[in-house]
Amino acid sequence: MKTIIVELAASESAEYRHNSQTGVNARFALSSPGGAITLSYYMRYIAVDERPITLDDVRRAFAMEEEDYAIDGKGIEANVTLDGRMIAQVTINIPGDGLFDHERAELLGSADDGEGAGKASVLETLGIARTILAVQVLFGDADPEETLDALDPLWGWLQDNRRGLLQADGEGYYDTNGLILELD
Repeated sequence: MKTIIVELAASESAEYRHNSQTGVNARFALSSPGGAITLSYYMRYIAVDERPITLDDVRRAFAMEEEDYAIDGKGIEANVTLDGRMIAQVTINIPGDGLFDHERAELLGSADDGEGAGKASVLETLGIARTILAVQVLFGDADPEETLDALDPLWGWLQDNRRGLLQADGEGYYDTNGLILELD
């Protein structure tokens, strides 16, 4: 496990952890004299499949789970709750919607700075992407690793049903075999 501590000020710090044994697991905490502040974390599924990702697909991803998931939203945005606690907000971006091109340009710039065998695959995927499912992970007061684990059914369904890559901020890009391009 690697831990990075960033000193923000004499009385504040942020922490990030990635456990490469279990895949995408991160923990963010910001402490200050007034107590802990909860941060959010972004993950994206960049799909190259001709079939777009829809909110019905997001619902399908969680439908077979025993836990009490709810996907509340219409069109391109929804909240994901588990046992009544909001764990994520999802937004579906497609070419021409205004957000897609901006998001893809940022991801291309970041990926272009990376080094490794998977760089060409990531850049190709971003270049031909047809849908970006952006997920803002909301940790709240819950254990961050439990919140990330609660989203695993979504990532598993997408990897099984849509060609593409999973991107995690501060980590990099994953295919079905694991991390293919690590980014800072």
